Amino acid sequence: MELNIDRVISYIAAQQESNGSFATYEAYPVVNPRAGWTLLPDPSPFITANILFALIQVNDPRLKPVIERGANNLLKSKEGAGFWRFWPVKSKQHPLPPDLDDTSIALSVLARCGYHFNNRNILLSNVSKDGYFETWFRPRWANFFTSPVATYRFVNDYFLARPTHKLKYFAYGDKEPAIAANALLYLGENEQTQPCIKQIVTEVKTGAMPRKFYDDDVVIYYHLSRAHANGIKSFKEIGNTIAQKLLQRFTTSEENVFLRCMAANILLDFGLELKLAEDLLLSVANSEYYPDKWVTDAYFCSNDKNFLAGSPALTAAVFAEGCAKLNRIKQ
Repeated sequence: MELNIDRVISYIAAQQESNGSFATYEAYPVVNPRAGWTLLPDPSPFITANILFALIQVNDPRLKPVIERGANNLLKSKEGAGFWRFWPVKSKQHPLPPDLDDTSIALSVLARCGYHFNNRNILLSNVSKDGYFETWFRPRWANFFTSPVATYRFVNDYFLARPTHKLKYFAYGDKEPAIAANALLYLGENEQTQPCIKQIVTEVKTGAMPRKFYDDDVVIYYHLSRAHANGIKSFKEIGNTIAQKLLQRFTTSEENVFLRCMAANILLDFGLELKLAEDLLLSVANSEYYPDKWVTDAYFCSNDKNFLAGSPALTAAVFAEGCAKLNRIKQ
């Protein structure tokens, strides 16, 4: 059975703003446990970039204008030699500094659209002593000589953000596999990225994955499988471990539609448990949400787990991504 995504594609295109962005929704489960999801006035480049990357994987010519408009939006929110933060620099939202997560996924999208930037050295140097990619861009002495303008801006951004948040939401040294996986998605597998890859493999095998902004294992695995499918071949080693965890989880309990779509993509990316992947996508296709009544589910959270963010367009895009992969396999 081929899963039809025609109306899903139409839904996603209709959700795109005139400036090329996609809306971001937030929830505060502790402060307002029953308030539901609220549309944020300023969309995040991060949500837009993740939707675009999923749409690129769909590989449907009808999505070309959507992707082009989205790429132009990312270009407009670019800072310096190619850096992004969760909120655009002129946003009235929280003044968080530029980070590796937003930057890496935006760069990965733009590279596939033909745009390239001279910033790899800064990204590659943004690691801890043991080579693990860190979340926030840290001003490093070596970069003052090779990239003085960007490094000065990192210093300035840090001091702008610190009084507001008092390091509640960010701290130099933050690191976790979901964010490092996005850096690997952009930088690829090479001698400089191997130390981080090896540590992530160990974390997955032992179940000791540090987490700050991604609280659900399925989301973490989605980032890892996405990196694997796009060049990080060493992650093949953790495919069976992840597949077994998904088998246990998704045959014993109900999951929200977003996690079902992500789980299907994970299995398809690793080429494992394809029957479960198909069943997950079919369960979504037979749900009340398909094809154009998608809802927001949490994609990521704040460090204190009080702020959640997501987008119904992202849910739809990840569903379409999984369906396209499954349809290609079954052809």
